[in-house]
Amino acid sequence: MEEDLNLERMKLRIIRKCWFDISRFPTMDDVSRVTGLSQRTLHRYAKDNDLPSRTRGNIRRYILEKYSTLIN
Repeated sequence: MEEDLNLERMKLRIIRKCWFDISRFPTMDDVSRVTGLSQRTLHRYAKDNDLPSRTRGNIRRYILEKYSTLIN
């Protein structure tokens, strides 16, 4: 059971890295190719895990908000 959770967390970690790295993976097709998941599945993961849309402004705002709450 715990192994399943670890695999799921690792999958989510890889998706997050690709999701936030717009310079390396500029399109959803690139993210889809790297992760081996369909674009529909990637959008479902993003929605389920509260990831922002993949525009530079939204990602920067998300990171600032997330880390400002950790600092304060």
